[in-house]
Amino acid sequence: MLDTDNMKSYTSTQPMKQITGRSCESLHEDPKSYEDVIHPKDRVRVLSRLGEAVQTGQFDEEFRII
Repeated sequence: MLDTDNMKSYTSTQPMKQITGRSCESLHEDPKSYEDVIHPKDRVRVLSRLGEAVQTGQFDEEFRII
């Protein structure tokens, strides 16, 4: 989960580690590191939609992870 006010992670789960290979602790230490797992060809679009989600409170986007 991401706090859109300060862009900090406040919840991460074991499945995230299984999917991304990154520990939950690494996300807490560097909250914006989640951007690195978004496929480069999807990153601009996803981050743009995330920015919109800050305003709308809604985020429903499919993207590739690396």
